[in-house]
Amino acid sequence: MNQAIILSKLKFFAYHGVMAQENKVGHEFRVSVKINCDFSKALISDKVKDTLNYGEAFDIIKHEMEIPSKLMEHLAKRIVDALFRRFHNAKSILISIIKENPPINADCDGCGIEWECTRGEWLNIENKDY
Repeated sequence: MNQAIILSKLKFFAYHGVMAQENKVGHEFRVSVKINCDFSKALISDKVKDTLNYGEAFDIIKHEMEIPSKLMEHLAKRIVDALFRRFHNAKSILISIIKENPPINADCDGCGIEWECTRGEWLNIENKDY
């Protein structure tokens, strides 16, 4: 059975980017997260303790969005790190981060990253020395 908690298109104003102007002016970002987990117990119990609390997940994402990063890739890793550390029942996480109106000469809604990581892959990344 495939089960997931989804936080879709969370909107944040934040200061992420490589260019100095991005760190001063800021941008709108959209963050979506899909956390695969087992919430079978909650289907019967109707209790938050038996699932992954998406309110807590939002608070974690919000906290990480408030800390500036140059790269969205690095920001995504910080969010995934914090979510895996907090939610031991998370099996994998799919995250997308979109910067709206990016500083490029293009007519587009946004640019961003998407990353899917299992807990096992995450543990291997944590132990690598790049």
